[in-house]
Amino acid sequence: MPEAKAKTKVKSLHEKVLEISKAVGSVEKTGKNGEYSYVQASRLMESVYKELHKHGIRIFSNVAKVEHVGTKVLLYLEINITDTDNHQKIHWVGEGQDTSDKALYKAYTGARKYFLLDYFQLPIGLDPETDPSPKTTPKLSNKRVETLWQEFTASGKEHSELRNKIIELGSPGGNTVKEAISALSKAGADQLHDWLTS
Repeated sequence: MPEAKAKTKVKSLHEKVLEISKAVGSVEKTGKNGEYSYVQASRLMESVYKELHKHGIRIFSNVAKVEHVGTKVLLYLEINITDTDNHQKIHWVGEGQDTSDKALYKAYTGARKYFLLDYFQLPIGLDPETDPSPKTTPKLSNKRVETLWQEFTASGKEHSELRNKIIELGSPGGNTVKEAISALSKAGADQLHDWLTS
């Protein structure tokens, strides 16, 4: 009797997406715009699409609607993800702003970039909602920073008040309030202590 061949399990689209996420890993911010770093769409797409091809997945988009509001463009996309057995459709919005004719292209590129980052759950550096100030080299000891942080939490003052006070005292800032505190000079830390405990 001939031996039965073992069936090869066909991977689902979700399993393939998970494998792609693991293969691509985190995404570096290689683009620069002044002091800000950002994920370059071209590099992101290159690394993701290489993995898509390995797994037999194709992603394409159709423009469903375009809205022009002054210099801003809202672009509504219908994104299709397919392999040989599955099809998934996702609606996505991109926004672009430009005083010349590039707003539509910025919206399209931004929509594709943030869709890929979100769909494949790819980690990047700073969240765009955090303070984009450059990282600083700490001047204060970790113990002094923690003491000031505890004084802040006990003071009942708002984060925005603290951030403004730290900047007023000469800190170049940081990605977090603690980094901004650690960048203070000793004299600035003493003044911050006095303000927090007054």
